[in-house]
Amino acid sequence: SVFARSVLPTYYRTSRMGSFSKQLNGYSFNKIKLDVNQYTYYHPFFLRGLPHLVKNIKRNVSGTSPAKGGKQITEADLERISAEAPVPDR
Repeated sequence: SVFARSVLPTYYRTSRMGSFSKQLNGYSFNKIKLDVNQYTYYHPFFLRGLPHLVKNIKRNVSGTSPAKGGKQITEADLERISAEAPVPDR
């Protein structure tokens, strides 16, 4: 993909999407399927217009992983979250 070839090597030490995805999982980002072969990632502290929240993102402790079997976040959930906590005006 263009993202893997162009963006990843610019900002990360890898151009492999699988490695990047694993890194996001290590910080408890949720993968959301939008369509066939189309995904996005969500984290409650990684929101456009709210950079002060990023300091709350912590790497999972080594040897542990995020809870499996929890509620899967969907695109509808993202729309609800956007309605409940809109991005502030600049």
